Amino acid sequence: MSYRELLGELGKPVVSGEIWSAFAEAIRRAGEVVTLPHAPDSPYDRAEGYRYLTNLINAALIMHVEFADKDYPEFGRFMDTSIKWGQDNTDCLYSKCSIRGDATYRIRGSGGSAHYLSLVATHGSFGDETAEDKHPGGSCGKITNLNLAYEPDGSFEVIVSPEPHEGNWLRIDARADGLGVRQFFYDWDHERPWYLEIERVGAEYPPPRMTAEQFDKRLRGAMKFISPGAQYWDRTSRGLYAQPVNQVPMIERGRSVTDPEQHYGFGWYRVAEDEALIVELTPPADAHYWGFQVYNWWQASWDYTYRQSSLNGHQARPDADAKYRLVLAHSDPRVHNWIDLMGHIEGLQTIRYLLSETGPEPVTRLVKLTEIFQHLPAGTPRIDAQARAETLRRRRQAVWRRFRG
Repeated sequence: MSYRELLGELGKPVVSGEIWSAFAEAIRRAGEVVTLPHAPDSPYDRAEGYRYLTNLINAALIMHVEFADKDYPEFGRFMDTSIKWGQDNTDCLYSKCSIRGDATYRIRGSGGSAHYLSLVATHGSFGDETAEDKHPGGSCGKITNLNLAYEPDGSFEVIVSPEPHEGNWLRIDARADGLGVRQFFYDWDHERPWYLEIERVGAEYPPPRMTAEQFDKRLRGAMKFISPGAQYWDRTSRGLYAQPVNQVPMIERGRSVTDPEQHYGFGWYRVAEDEALIVELTPPADAHYWGFQVYNWWQASWDYTYRQSSLNGHQARPDADAKYRLVLAHSDPRVHNWIDLMGHIEGLQTIRYLLSETGPEPVTRLVKLTEIFQHLPAGTPRIDAQARAETLRRRRQAVWRRFRG
């Protein structure tokens, strides 16, 4: 029996104080993953590991406590530059709310121009216990900006319900317990986030006060997300590191509770400071979006505000043969498509293709940093120090605007 089950009847552990001890125990158990024998153990990696856990705890409280009211839902941001976990996409603005599968909701959106907006009804949580080869949760309904009808001012309204509705309708079923929002940004300089609000049809305001039973249930959900959630992410990291080094195999589409129409490639890299990894991509012509980025062992993105640790199909530059060659290196090789490894000799790497029929696997080549131009086409787009500084200035301003604007 787990420590959550030992709490017994909802509400009583809040009054007795046992709920807080159980919450602390969940955090303690999650902390064990940082010092497991297979986890990286340098002082820097240990610091990154515990920092990741603080992010995981933050996400758990946002999704399962503060934004967990299914009768009075609000969209809460569970991933951003200060909440990194679970292979967060540097091109994405994430938010989520809790819903009931038997209720009807109205979503209003306005003011946005993000390249891609998806509203996905989900069920389950990354803290759900599953078999070793299974991912928790899934999706049970979806609508995107590509198939919405808009008002003359560019705004839209979506009805979320199990029963059909005219206009923009997101169908859900009894399994639905959440609604995930992903806004993908291709042109970071000019695209803007959508403002979204949601309400349950028939709700009476103001909402009633939270009861001890409700808080108890929510905090137990957060505990589950923290542990065994941390153990789930450790398991996936071990699986990725079991693959051949410096390759990015395409391993799945519609992964777990993420977008069901997205191809993923996951792998890990090992690049010394005097080396570079060339990643050659031929994105599908029908891909609405593609993006490449690197992560730490804990599957949290490296710094992408101040560093070019990712590139997407708008930001990267193709060679004359229409292929994209990204150069992963610790120091600037003066090519446009540089992925900054920032001194991290090992880490994870990911490619995403959205809405494409196929997901072609990248071709990789490890070379000496001083010899990269022997392995790149003669016309490979280059960049000087001044242009790089301007690119990075615009990059950090775009990130600030997306998340803090």
